[in-house]
Amino acid sequence: NAHVAKGSWSRAINCYNKAIELDGNNAPLYSNRAAAEYLNQAYDAAFEDSLKAISIDPKWWKGYKWKGLSLIKLKRWVEAVEVLEKACEEFSDVAELSENLETARNELEHAQNLLYVLPGPEMMKKLDGIPVFIVTDEQGQPFFITYEDGQQVCTFYFQHSDAVSTLDWIKEENPSLGERAVVVVISLSQAFQMAQDTQQQYQKEEEAAAAKKAAEA
Repeated sequence: NAHVAKGSWSRAINCYNKAIELDGNNAPLYSNRAAAEYLNQAYDAAFEDSLKAISIDPKWWKGYKWKGLSLIKLKRWVEAVEVLEKACEEFSDVAELSENLETARNELEHAQNLLYVLPGPEMMKKLDGIPVFIVTDEQGQPFFITYEDGQQVCTFYFQHSDAVSTLDWIKEENPSLGERAVVVVISLSQAFQMAQDTQQQYQKEEEAAAAKKAAEA
């Protein structure tokens, strides 16, 4: 547990390995190893250990916690929601499980609503000839609008005048950024690729935040 607190996931796993060799019928040991494996991004192993913990002691709630969280990382969001819903019914006094369920539901909604798939190769070739406009800095990095929920969005414009309006707004709101901002024309296929890259980066940041929250729990 001390190694987990220090962020030494591999050392923690080795310690739990030795403990399990001495006592292989201990549900908390398996759930603790699952936690260390989860934080070490070994999600398959964490899932297997959570199953073992539950099989040893179905009344040990942390087995369900790490099963649900591991399923989220394995992109099995529907299963994660189902597992954590049942766990919340069984252990209604454990607030942490309710928080885990909320995380699973948010991840499922995110996957369903924000899944961005690029058009096929033939369509992408056709989109190469369609120009769109974005606002970037002098190095070509696009500007993002950050909403109240923290989500960042890069907007593409089909009309040059719309991009100029955004540029003027940036100059008014933040003159130092405005001095470095320019309107750039790119192809629609590039815009789609950039949108996908942005979504993937946003998802990585969400996963990192979730892992940090789990580590602090």
